Amino acid sequence: MSATDPNNTPDLTAYGGYLDRLVRSSQRYVADQAREMGLKVGDVIVGREGGGDPVTGWWQEQRLTLRYLGEQCCVWKSEWSNKALTEFRDDGESANWTLSCRDWYLVRPNVGSELSRPAHISENHESPEGRD
Repeated sequence: MSATDPNNTPDLTAYGGYLDRLVRSSQRYVADQAREMGLKVGDVIVGREGGGDPVTGWWQEQRLTLRYLGEQCCVWKSEWSNKALTEFRDDGESANWTLSCRDWYLVRPNVGSELSRPAHISENHESPEGRD
């Protein structure tokens, strides 16, 4: 499926249109993939996979919040939704992810909702220490 297939592209309206497509990484370790994509702890990314007809086909969307960026691995807060269950469900934390198998989009931190704002950025866009 191509990235323009609606089954594989997140709904931009759900994020107020504030998504930046990230370039896929060919690095071996997920931590290197995240670094190559420019991700930092607190960043939120979303990716969708799917197939079939855009109307009758299926899709599953994953929203990951980077919690830890190590030497070789990452820990993510994981949430998912799909065509049948469009509300995001908490999937706990996981280190079992690769970023090379689907297109990922960075949720811009200035959208204003708690889900799209990295944990280190407050509502007035200041870090807890008072600086961005």
